[in-house]
Amino acid sequence: MRVLSQPLNLAFSHEYQYPDGDDCAPEFDIDFKGIDEIGRLTGSIRTRVLLDSGSNTSMLDYGWASPLGIDVSGLPDTGIDGIVPGRRQPGWLRWVVASFCGQEIELPVVFAHGNSGILGRQGIFDNFNLAFLERQFRVVATPFTSAEDLPTSAITPPLL
Repeated sequence: MRVLSQPLNLAFSHEYQYPDGDDCAPEFDIDFKGIDEIGRLTGSIRTRVLLDSGSNTSMLDYGWASPLGIDVSGLPDTGIDGIVPGRRQPGWLRWVVASFCGQEIELPVVFAHGNSGILGRQGIFDNFNLAFLERQFRVVATPFTSAEDLPTSAITPPLL
């Protein structure tokens, strides 16, 4: 077993309250960058996202695509399920770069109308061991330090 680098402690917001009022959500401000087919920067944003271990893919509001330099009109509608029970919503998938714990990571993001930011498992959980310390209002993120540390389920982003 390889020793991983030092854990990074991420304090999270107390702004979002679940309906029972007792729990806080792990929300963070994350920088996202749009890139074109050859890796050039097309735009960037900083927005608050919820680190959601129950979501496969990250999601940003449709309105953030344009500031990232992404034209969703040319992308296929991949759709999203699970937000409104029994109702599929339109969504457009594109790979972007996210700054998380001081590292830039390529990850898939679905752009959909009326959705706040969600940071899902793909790209994040493939590159970090995460521990949710809810009573302490922290998430501990330990980056994998080499390819040998990656789980066998790690994904490789396709070229745009």
